[in-house]
Parts: sequence; C-alpha cells; structure tokens
Amino acid sequence: MAEFPEGRIKSFTVQELHGTRCRLQRISDLKFFSGWVRQVTVDRIKVELKGKPIVATQDRFNVEASIEHATVSFPCDAIDVHGNMLTLDISGEPTLSTPGQEARYQANGITVSVHRGDGTPVQAEAVDISANGLGILTYDEVPRFAKTRLAVRGPFAAVECVGMVRYCRQDTVERDAYRIGFEIQFEDRLSKAMWLRLVLGASKAPAQAA
Repeated sequence: MAEFPEGRIKSFTVQELHGTRCRLQRISDLKFFSGWVRQVTVDRIKVELKGKPIVATQDRFNVEASIEHATVSFPCDAIDVHGNMLTLDISGEPTLSTPGQEARYQANGITVSVHRGDGTPVQAEAVDISANGLGILTYDEVPRFAKTRLAVRGPFAAVECVGMVRYCRQDTVERDAYRIGFEIQFEDRLSKAMWLRLVLGASKAPAQAA
C-alpha cells in the first residue's frame, strides 16, 4: 500500500483508481457528479458518468476517488464529452484526504436477495461493492441502522451475511427507487473470504470489458 505522510502522497500510481467509483465537483458552480473510472493513464482519466449530466469540454473539476483506506483527489480539465463518457486531463498533483473510504467497484453480475423482517426475500440490484460494504438499488425503503440478512451471489462466489444499513436515500435517477448502503458483518472467516472473492471479481470486471 502507498505511504501518505503529512497528507501528501509519497508513493501512488493513478492506475490504482481504475474501475473504482469516483465523485467530480465542477469548479464553476460546485455541482457534484458521480461515475466510474473506466480508463486511466499517468495524465488522463476517462469517467463513465451516472445518468445524463450536462457537462462540456473546458469544464474544470476536482475528482475524488478511493483507494485502500485513503481518498485521493486531484484537479482535472475536461477535454472530450461523448454521451456520458467524460475524458479529462489531470492538471495537478494528487493529494490525500483522511480518513479514507474503501475502494468501491461496480457490482457487475452480482445479485442480491434482501430478507425482510417477515422472512420474505426481495430481489435488489447490486450497484457497488467493497471489502466491507455493498450498495443496492431497490423500491423498498429500509430504515438507517436496521440489520437484515443478505444473500449475495456473483460469478466467483456466493455469500450469506448480515448487512447494517448505513444510509437509505432516494435515487437521483430513478426517483421511485432507493439507494441503500450496507456495512457487511461477517459471521465467520469463510464468509469473509468468499466476500473478498466477490470484490476481487468486481475489481477485475472493468479491465476485462475495456
């Protein structure tokens, strides 16, 4: 893992951000956008933005994304917009914010069953996954701090675990749906190991598709 003395990154390669979720704040109006890092080089980054945001070339952004236990931010200038794909030049040195979040990866091919209090499973769309967390999209609101059993299945593993709701908010695109973020609680070492296999598979999926 990279070292981060005095909030400045000593050893970091921007390629660590490939496939992770990111947040962009436009400098001109301070508006936030979110998306996924699809391609990255030492001086350029390509982001697949969520929804249909209105952005333009020459817009300037501060981009924020997470690596292991750290959040990296850096200034960027938009040089190309094609649909919801935004290409940016990295125009400044990366800096570190602490405490950081875990790197989150798009949950391609992962299905989730949420077991409600009456035992009835509800199918939900997995949105993102990390070493200790899961984001889903569902039409059922769940109160914050509630605990529920989850059955999570992907191409590389299947895990049954307990999820505690860290947030539940209305989705910005599908207004009748809710984005729910779970903190995953593991019952044994095997379930933790299987979960990490799911995360590893998700981290490799964007690279295979690119």
